[in-house]
Amino acid sequence: MQLYHEHWKGVLRYNIVKVILSSLFLFSCDILSTRNPEEPIIDTNSNPPATTPQLVISNFIAAFQNKNILEYEKLISDTTQNGRLYKFNPTTAAKMRYSTLFQQWNKISEKQFITKLFTSLKSSSSPSLTLSNSRYEYIYADSALYSSNYQINVEHLITSIPTQFKGKFYLTLNKNNVNIWSISLCEDFETSKDSSFSDCKGAFIN
Repeated sequence: MQLYHEHWKGVLRYNIVKVILSSLFLFSCDILSTRNPEEPIIDTNSNPPATTPQLVISNFIAAFQNKNILEYEKLISDTTQNGRLYKFNPTTAAKMRYSTLFQQWNKISEKQFITKLFTSLKSSSSPSLTLSNSRYEYIYADSALYSSNYQINVEHLITSIPTQFKGKFYLTLNKNNVNIWSISLCEDFETSKDSSFSDCKGAFIN
């Protein structure tokens, strides 16, 4: 009888050890196995592609107020996909004040300006861009002209630069060969003695 009990104790110990070793083996295989990659993080600040003139304007406001340099840059025309070179015509006063600064203004200049502006803001603030008396002077198949009064408010850290800018601009919009619209020309005009968008650009990039 004792030999019988010892036999089954041995069988039980063997089965326990077997279960433990099998579990360890399966665990090690799980560690070494290739796992599925994590889902990519979607940029929730991305704007929809500017497939219409209206989307250019709404994306322009959103990119400015969200401090999104990449989305802002997308709206500035260049020669890719048969687009046009971007040009900026400042106010007469700003042209005189900043001399040659605006003579060679291009898409790179625009990106340098908006980067300097956004990085100069107080950490808790966001810029605002308010448009009024806005209209499309015309909309054709591959071009449009948009006009609007604007008011820009930026709470920044540079005491020598105003925090509010007002004026009126005309934006020429063009469509490239992949049906994406962008701003090819911005013409800025003063509406009062307040600093204009041109002054904002000149002050931050000068």
